[in-house]
Amino acid sequence: MSGKTVTLSAAMPGALPEGEKMEEMLLQERIGTEAFREKAKAVSPAYRVSDRTPPTLLLHGTGDKVIAYSQSVTYLERLQAATVPSVLITVEGANHMEPCLFNSSSLPLFT
Repeated sequence: MSGKTVTLSAAMPGALPEGEKMEEMLLQERIGTEAFREKAKAVSPAYRVSDRTPPTLLLHGTGDKVIAYSQSVTYLERLQAATVPSVLITVEGANHMEPCLFNSSSLPLFT
């Protein structure tokens, strides 16, 4: 890492009105509607990349059934296009929140 801090990225601050939770905001709209898509896009870190985005480390399993692996690939492409230092570690077959994602011995970053 050569002295650089790598941050696990989440939705950027300021994406939501003060005191509002993402789940509450999104659930006000019917899933699949244009209004839902617009609100989801507003809180998606992939659409909030800027020169202020910190260096980002992404960990994603190809077997994730909650968040499509392609979303991390898209996010990485946008980070790289904005010249944000970023890395995507792909864990073949891992599902969402699978323990191997948190086991340092199974990640190439630590071996």
